[in-house]
Amino acid sequence: MPEEYTSYLLPNEKIELSANLGFIKYVQLYVILATNMRIIIIKKFPRNLIELEYKDTEVVEYYTNVEWLQLLYAGFLFILSWIFFVNRDAILKKMTLFLPPAEPIIYAGNFFGMTAGSFLVFAALIIAAIYFFGLFVISLFGRLRVLIYEQAPVEIVAAFTPELQQLIKLINIKKRMMNGKPAALPQPPKGIA
Repeated sequence: MPEEYTSYLLPNEKIELSANLGFIKYVQLYVILATNMRIIIIKKFPRNLIELEYKDTEVVEYYTNVEWLQLLYAGFLFILSWIFFVNRDAILKKMTLFLPPAEPIIYAGNFFGMTAGSFLVFAALIIAAIYFFGLFVISLFGRLRVLIYEQAPVEIVAAFTPELQQLIKLINIKKRMMNGKPAALPQPPKGIA
Protein backbone atom coordinates (compact mmCIF):
# COMPACT_ATOMS: atom_id res chain seq x y z
CA MET A 1 0.00 0.00 0.00
CA PRO A 2 1.44 3.39 -0.91
CA GLU A 3 2.42 5.56 2.00
CA GLU A 4 0.25 8.40 0.69
CA TYR A 5 -2.87 6.86 2.26
CA THR A 6 -1.52 6.25 5.75
CA SER A 7 -2.38 9.84 6.69
CA TYR A 8 -6.08 8.90 6.47
CA LEU A 9 -5.75 6.13 9.06
CA LEU A 10 -6.57 6.33 12.75
CA PRO A 11 -4.26 4.86 15.43
CA ASN A 12 -4.41 1.03 15.40
CA GLU A 13 -6.15 1.08 12.01
CA LYS A 14 -4.82 -1.16 9.25
CA ILE A 15 -5.72 -1.31 5.57
CA GLU A 16 -7.07 -4.75 4.69
CA LEU A 17 -7.90 -4.05 1.04
CA SER A 18 -7.59 -1.12 -1.32
CA ALA A 19 -9.11 -0.65 -4.75
CA ASN A 20 -8.57 1.93 -7.47
CA LEU A 21 -11.86 2.46 -9.26
CA GLY A 22 -12.90 4.16 -12.48
CA PHE A 23 -14.75 3.35 -15.67
CA ILE A 24 -11.57 2.70 -17.67
CA LYS A 25 -8.08 1.65 -16.63
CA TYR A 26 -6.49 5.06 -17.13
CA VAL A 27 -9.25 7.16 -15.56
CA GLN A 28 -9.50 5.83 -12.03
CA LEU A 29 -10.71 8.73 -9.95
CA TYR A 30 -11.49 6.83 -6.75
CA VAL A 31 -9.53 4.90 -4.15
CA ILE A 32 -11.48 2.85 -1.64
CA LEU A 33 -9.70 1.67 1.49
CA ALA A 34 -11.33 -1.09 3.51
CA THR A 35 -9.66 -1.04 6.90
CA ASN A 36 -10.21 -3.12 10.01
CA MET A 37 -12.45 -0.32 11.40
CA ARG A 38 -14.16 1.52 8.52
CA ILE A 39 -14.39 2.32 4.81
CA ILE A 40 -12.52 5.32 3.40
CA ILE A 41 -13.51 6.59 -0.07
CA ILE A 42 -11.06 9.06 -1.59
CA LYS A 43 -11.99 10.94 -4.75
CA LYS A 44 -8.87 12.17 -6.54
CA PHE A 45 -10.41 14.95 -8.65
CA PRO A 46 -11.96 17.10 -7.41
CA ARG A 47 -10.61 16.12 -4.01
CA ASN A 48 -13.20 14.56 -1.72
CA LEU A 49 -13.13 12.23 1.27
CA ILE A 50 -15.90 10.05 2.69
CA GLU A 51 -15.40 7.97 5.82
CA LEU A 52 -17.97 5.30 6.73
CA GLU A 53 -18.34 2.93 9.62
CA TYR A 54 -19.21 -0.61 8.57
CA LYS A 55 -22.31 -0.56 10.79
CA ASP A 56 -23.63 2.51 8.91
CA THR A 57 -23.44 0.71 5.56
CA GLU A 58 -26.83 -0.60 4.51
CA VAL A 59 -26.04 -2.16 1.11
CA VAL A 60 -22.97 -2.44 -1.11
CA GLU A 61 -23.86 -3.44 -4.64
CA TYR A 62 -22.70 -3.33 -8.23
CA TYR A 63 -25.37 -2.67 -10.83
CA THR A 64 -25.87 -1.62 -14.43
CA ASN A 65 -29.07 0.20 -15.33
CA VAL A 66 -29.28 0.43 -19.13
CA GLU A 67 -31.36 3.43 -20.21
CA TRP A 68 -33.13 1.99 -23.25
CA LEU A 69 -35.50 4.95 -23.43
CA GLN A 70 -32.53 7.28 -24.13
CA LEU A 71 -31.60 5.09 -27.11
CA LEU A 72 -35.20 5.30 -28.34
CA TYR A 73 -35.13 9.12 -28.05
CA ALA A 74 -31.79 9.26 -29.90
CA GLY A 75 -33.09 7.03 -32.70
CA PHE A 76 -36.26 9.10 -33.04
CA LEU A 77 -34.27 12.35 -33.20
CA PHE A 78 -31.80 10.94 -35.76
CA ILE A 79 -34.74 9.88 -37.96
CA LEU A 80 -36.42 13.27 -37.45
CA SER A 81 -33.20 15.10 -38.39
CA TRP A 82 -32.84 12.97 -41.54
CA ILE A 83 -36.47 13.71 -42.50
CA PHE A 84 -35.86 17.41 -41.89
CA PHE A 85 -32.64 17.35 -43.93
CA VAL A 86 -34.36 15.70 -46.89
CA ASN A 87 -37.41 18.01 -46.77
CA ARG A 88 -35.86 21.17 -45.31
CA ASP A 89 -37.00 23.54 -48.07
CA ALA A 90 -40.66 22.50 -47.82
CA ILE A 91 -40.57 22.63 -44.03
CA LEU A 92 -38.96 26.09 -43.99
CA LYS A 93 -41.59 27.41 -46.43
CA LYS A 94 -44.30 26.26 -44.01
CA MET A 95 -42.41 27.86 -41.11
CA THR A 96 -42.30 31.23 -42.89
CA LEU A 97 -46.09 31.12 -43.33
CA PHE A 98 -46.45 31.02 -39.53
CA LEU A 99 -43.56 33.39 -38.81
CA PRO A 100 -43.40 35.97 -41.65
CA PRO A 101 -41.10 38.38 -39.75
CA ALA A 102 -38.52 35.60 -39.34
CA GLU A 103 -38.22 34.97 -43.10
CA PRO A 104 -35.09 37.12 -43.62
CA ILE A 105 -33.34 35.31 -40.76
CA ILE A 106 -34.46 31.82 -41.87
CA TYR A 107 -33.16 32.31 -45.43
CA ALA A 108 -30.00 34.25 -44.52
CA GLY A 109 -26.51 33.02 -45.31
CA ASN A 110 -25.11 29.78 -46.58
CA PHE A 111 -23.88 27.32 -43.95
CA PHE A 112 -22.60 24.09 -45.48
CA GLY A 113 -25.08 24.41 -48.33
CA MET A 114 -28.04 25.23 -46.06
CA THR A 115 -29.74 28.45 -45.10
CA ALA A 116 -29.34 29.75 -41.56
CA GLY A 117 -32.78 28.50 -40.51
CA SER A 118 -32.32 24.99 -41.85
CA PHE A 119 -28.80 24.81 -40.42
CA LEU A 120 -29.97 25.86 -36.94
CA VAL A 121 -32.89 23.41 -36.88
CA PHE A 122 -30.78 20.55 -38.29
CA ALA A 123 -27.93 21.27 -35.84
CA ALA A 124 -30.34 21.38 -32.89
CA LEU A 125 -31.87 18.02 -33.87
CA ILE A 126 -28.46 16.38 -34.37
CA ILE A 127 -27.09 17.76 -31.07
CA ALA A 128 -30.18 16.53 -29.20
CA ALA A 129 -29.84 13.08 -30.82
CA ILE A 130 -26.14 12.88 -29.90
CA TYR A 131 -26.94 14.00 -26.34
CA PHE A 132 -29.52 11.23 -25.82
CA PHE A 133 -27.23 8.68 -27.45
CA GLY A 134 -24.45 9.76 -25.09
CA LEU A 135 -26.76 9.26 -22.10
CA PHE A 136 -27.50 5.76 -23.38
CA VAL A 137 -23.79 4.93 -23.78
CA ILE A 138 -22.98 6.23 -20.29
CA SER A 139 -25.73 4.03 -18.85
CA LEU A 140 -23.88 0.96 -20.16
CA PHE A 141 -21.15 1.48 -17.57
CA GLY A 142 -21.75 -0.28 -14.27
CA ARG A 143 -21.74 1.44 -10.90
CA LEU A 144 -20.68 0.59 -7.40
CA ARG A 145 -23.32 1.87 -5.01
CA VAL A 146 -22.92 2.15 -1.26
CA LEU A 147 -26.20 2.84 0.52
CA ILE A 148 -25.70 4.52 3.87
CA TYR A 149 -28.34 4.62 6.59
CA GLU A 150 -30.18 7.97 6.54
CA GLN A 151 -27.79 9.55 4.02
CA ALA A 152 -27.45 9.89 0.27
CA PRO A 153 -25.84 6.91 -1.49
CA VAL A 154 -22.32 6.95 -2.88
CA GLU A 155 -22.18 5.92 -6.55
CA ILE A 156 -18.97 5.29 -8.44
CA VAL A 157 -18.81 4.43 -12.15
CA ALA A 158 -16.44 1.48 -12.31
CA ALA A 159 -15.65 -1.70 -14.19
CA PHE A 160 -16.56 -4.97 -12.44
CA THR A 161 -13.04 -6.21 -11.77
CA PRO A 162 -11.90 -9.03 -9.45
CA GLU A 163 -10.49 -6.29 -7.20
CA LEU A 164 -13.97 -4.75 -6.91
CA GLN A 165 -15.54 -8.15 -6.27
CA GLN A 166 -13.12 -8.73 -3.37
CA LEU A 167 -13.89 -5.28 -1.99
CA ILE A 168 -17.65 -5.87 -2.02
CA LYS A 169 -17.19 -9.26 -0.37
CA LEU A 170 -14.90 -7.84 2.35
CA ILE A 171 -17.26 -4.93 3.10
CA ASN A 172 -20.22 -7.31 3.39
CA ILE A 173 -18.27 -9.63 5.73
CA LYS A 174 -17.15 -6.70 7.91
CA LYS A 175 -20.68 -5.28 7.96
CA ARG A 176 -22.07 -8.60 9.14
CA MET A 177 -19.38 -8.94 11.81
CA MET A 178 -19.97 -5.39 13.11
CA ASN A 179 -23.70 -6.12 13.37
CA GLY A 180 -23.06 -9.26 15.45
CA LYS A 181 -23.84 -11.74 12.67
CA PRO A 182 -21.59 -14.56 11.43
CA ALA A 183 -19.13 -13.53 8.72
CA ALA A 184 -20.59 -16.01 6.23
CA LEU A 185 -24.08 -17.28 5.62
CA PRO A 186 -24.63 -20.84 6.88
CA GLN A 187 -24.27 -23.43 4.11
CA PRO A 188 -26.93 -26.12 3.65
CA PRO A 189 -25.84 -29.67 4.53
CA LYS A 190 -24.40 -31.72 1.68
CA GLY A 191 -26.98 -33.53 -0.37
CA ILE A 192 -29.64 -30.82 0.14
CA ALA A 193 -30.11 -28.41 -2.72
